[in-house]
Parts: sequence; structure tokens; C-alpha cells
Amino acid sequence: MGENMRRISIADVAAGVLKVPAVCKRLNKTRMTLNRWRKAGSGPACVKIGGHWFYPLNHLEAYEAEIAADRKGKRAAPTLSERYAQQIGAAQMTSKVE
Repeated sequence: MGENMRRISIADVAAGVLKVPAVCKRLNKTRMTLNRWRKAGSGPACVKIGGHWFYPLNHLEAYEAEIAADRKGKRAAPTLSERYAQQIGAAQMTSKVE
């Protein structure tokens, strides 16, 4: 089935929820991306109520904090100029060894 089966309590829903369009805007993602995440069991936790999907605000904030922490821990991919500098440096080092 693959649906996102994280536990969401009534208290989570009572604390506040966002509808799909608001979550799309907040995360800068499309509805299709949220659907794909939900079916894969990734992304923020959500709940279906009356045929509509809702995202509890506390789960969404926890997801955003997790993403921010992941971004802080990872270094961005090197730019083209950084890769070029690495290649030139490596070439210069091998020419000095010979």
C-alpha cells in the first residue's frame, strides 16, 4: 500500500492542520510531489479526513527542521570552477613528482 502510516493523534489535528495547497506553497513543491511522497511513505506526515488530505502543523514543522538539519550537515556539490581548480592542482602535483 505504501501510504504514510505515521501516527497522527487527534491532538495533532486539533493543534492545527494545513491543506495541500498551503503545504505546496510552504515547501515550494507541487501537488504531484506531495502525492508521490505520501504514497512512498516519505515527506511530512498527513491524514485523510472526509476525502481530503491534511498536514498537521507540528508534523510539518518537525519535517522542516529535519530537512534544515540535513542541509546543514551536507556540503554542496563543488562548482565547475572548484572542480577545475582541483583538476589543475592534481595535474600540477603529478608533474612535480615526475
